[in-house]
Amino acid sequence: MNKLLTGGAVACAAVLLCAAVSNEPIKREYTVRTDKVSGVVRIVQISDLHDCMFGEGQSKLISMLISARPDVIVLTGDIIEDTQNLKDGEPDIILYKNHPARLIIEAALKLAPVYMVLGNHEANIACRERLLHELTSLGVRLVGGEKEYLLVKGGEILICGADDPRFGGINARVGATMSDKDKPESTGIGTERSNSHIPADDVGYIHIKPCDADSEGFIKGVSRHIDEDCNKDTTEINSWRGQLIRRYSAVARSRAYTLLLAHRPEEYRLYRGLGFDAAMSGHAHGGQWRLPPLINGVYAPHQGIFPSHAGGVYRYDDDRFVHIVSRGLSTKRCVRICNRPELCVLRLLPRGRA
Repeated sequence: MNKLLTGGAVACAAVLLCAAVSNEPIKREYTVRTDKVSGVVRIVQISDLHDCMFGEGQSKLISMLISARPDVIVLTGDIIEDTQNLKDGEPDIILYKNHPARLIIEAALKLAPVYMVLGNHEANIACRERLLHELTSLGVRLVGGEKEYLLVKGGEILICGADDPRFGGINARVGATMSDKDKPESTGIGTERSNSHIPADDVGYIHIKPCDADSEGFIKGVSRHIDEDCNKDTTEINSWRGQLIRRYSAVARSRAYTLLLAHRPEEYRLYRGLGFDAAMSGHAHGGQWRLPPLINGVYAPHQGIFPSHAGGVYRYDDDRFVHIVSRGLSTKRCVRICNRPELCVLRLLPRGRA
């Protein structure tokens, strides 16, 4: 009898362990009610693919994408992996015929319009212009620093975007060629904030403090990617925030449903303060390891230990602002525990509809 109980316990433990470390992708759906749509609108998010494959020819992801019945598909950065040859070289083509990212992009374009912002891994490569050209040639709409209205059966969506700060601004295509009139002041961005909807008590948040040596040393012991956990160039991050504020300070007045695509989730207070209805981010990889419902992520880039926005849906002001943080799809960065790769679906419904 004891042997039977022991065997059963071992079997249960094995099943739980397998479930905890499973890399089978899943689809997570979040529902939000709003007065700005008249019918169901489905926004599907793909984030942090990092060149990973799920089934032959991305068959698993494509099947999930089809079943989600998207009205619009958004990519929130780090779709590619910043491999050494992309950092040092200039390949003839990045998104080659059977590239993991190209397979899912081509499938997505057959289902719905595709919009994208770029992440830090896209910023880390030397051949950025080639990548941008390939993406736009495929039909992807790059919306870093842009505003695009999309008419769908349930209403109108205003899609906005911010590329990762590592590009030097919210629009990777502008960079150093940005005209003087579009450049925010490198310091004192209070004048840019004056027309925004950022609460006065969040002024101090804009001026981020660099990590101190002790915390940096501690994080180094946790992750080899410590360089992504301290905003060492405060001028760069403040300039990025200033550009975001200047570009999108009027979105709160829009009658369309306003959606911001931004790779980094830790800037949620800024996104909320600007008056967006929703934001979609990635980057945190679900906090790597989870212990639901107690711990929703142990560690995330730019957030550190026990991140506040590791993954899931974060609702504010009776759903007047909703932040979807994808746990991403990558299985390369580290072992994921209770943190399966995911495809996110934001389902918009009219208020009062059953």
